[in-house]
Amino acid sequence: MAENVIEASEQGLFVQENPSSVTEPLTCIGIGDVTIPKGERTIVYCPAALAGKYDAAGFITGEAGPVTLQITRPLSAVYNYLLETVCAGAYRVNVVCPETSRHLVTNYLWALLLYGGEFTTGGITGLMALQPADNARVNTTGDLAALNADFIKRLQSIRQTLTQVQDVNGIDMLPRSCGTKCGVYRSLCHEGYAVLDTDYLGVYGDTVLWTEDGGAIWTPTPTSPFAYIGRNATDVETIVTSGGHRVIVSGGAVPGAPPEIAYSDDGGALWYNVFPEAGLGTANRGVNALAWDARLRLWAAADDGRIYVSTNLGTAWSIAEAGVETIQDLNDIVFYTDLIGYAVGDSAVAPATGAFLRTTDGATWDLLPGPVAGVNLLSVAVNRYGHVFVGTNDARVFRSVDGGVTWEEMVDFGCGTVDVIEFEPNNRYVGYLAWTNCSNDGFMYRTEDGGNTWLAGEIGLTTPANNGIYALAICDANNLFAGGNVHAGTSWIARYSPVTTPV
Repeated sequence: MAENVIEASEQGLFVQENPSSVTEPLTCIGIGDVTIPKGERTIVYCPAALAGKYDAAGFITGEAGPVTLQITRPLSAVYNYLLETVCAGAYRVNVVCPETSRHLVTNYLWALLLYGGEFTTGGITGLMALQPADNARVNTTGDLAALNADFIKRLQSIRQTLTQVQDVNGIDMLPRSCGTKCGVYRSLCHEGYAVLDTDYLGVYGDTVLWTEDGGAIWTPTPTSPFAYIGRNATDVETIVTSGGHRVIVSGGAVPGAPPEIAYSDDGGALWYNVFPEAGLGTANRGVNALAWDARLRLWAAADDGRIYVSTNLGTAWSIAEAGVETIQDLNDIVFYTDLIGYAVGDSAVAPATGAFLRTTDGATWDLLPGPVAGVNLLSVAVNRYGHVFVGTNDARVFRSVDGGVTWEEMVDFGCGTVDVIEFEPNNRYVGYLAWTNCSNDGFMYRTEDGGNTWLAGEIGLTTPANNGIYALAICDANNLFAGGNVHAGTSWIARYSPVTTPV
């Protein structure tokens, strides 16, 4: 953490830990450690023209008193305080604005305003302006996620110990939780699942692995998720429920078998098998990727241009797109809101482009031209601004800022594949992608600016030779898991986390 100087005159953010407590300043040395600056002038922050950013908008006359305009302390105290109290509940955040009004919102996780920092505002609803004399509490909900380059750290990778011998296709980690309100305590990157290829031995082949210690030990679930033997597990999603959590696993194609998705509410002891469509014409069809939308509907991208949707956490599925727009296999799917989502897939022979499907109403899907002819689209992701990124089977990354109407090339690695792109779920400003070159060597890249630039220098070690990367699970901007090809005889999962020694 860099040592930073922040002036009180550059900061106008205050927190209220609960409705009965007093409002206190969130300063560079913590909460409640200094008095609210009241000098001759007080900085005001308001939403800037660029969505999601707060800019200094001027000064208002403050209450007469000593002028305290500069505080020189590290910002780490504030950041650590917020991390340690992440389960304490909602914070009241007061942002003073011009014309003697103020906005009150509720921030559930990060209530941190940094000089030059940016905020996401996608979750803010019903901002309310009040006169300073009005002390009423406002039950306005919001989701402000602060991000500053000082909090983006250099990472190192540590391979996890596994005895399985199959490729890893998907990983998902449950969110952190506290012990007092959310049941059993679960820290960041603490508990999650990884899914693998089957071993094709006609018996359960450790297709789903589970960890509850941050990846130190990965244990096979007690039973197989699928009704059809020989089915690979292609992707995995988790969701917290009133009784604990649910894990949902999608299955690849099996000769003669319909598409299959399975879910478990007890850590894989008992699986429920669901077939999104059955009957003639559905054999040999697999499900390749899963994604939640903002309404907690679960979507699945499948072979033959199929898209399925579940409105009850994977218990039952319906056909949202029946291969009318394209009959190409779909490889990945992502949602930006509950209405806007994208799915990508293979290409027919040139001059056709890779399949790129879009929904803008959360129901119907339309085929748009992909970025380039004759290549398959393997991965898709959306950043905080709604910009769409796709990775191809010829090692390129393209971006669209208008929902897939036009495209620009962002990266060309020259040879190989870009099998996975993913943005940090809380702010979608930091993201990661995995490039596998033509020698099957995998490399991790990170963006810290929403996808404008992708760099590898701050991610430490690359993966072992002959080890492609096909799965990512991002816990936060500095902590994630990756999985891929078998290496040195066993399955490969690595945890990426901040370097603990000086570099």
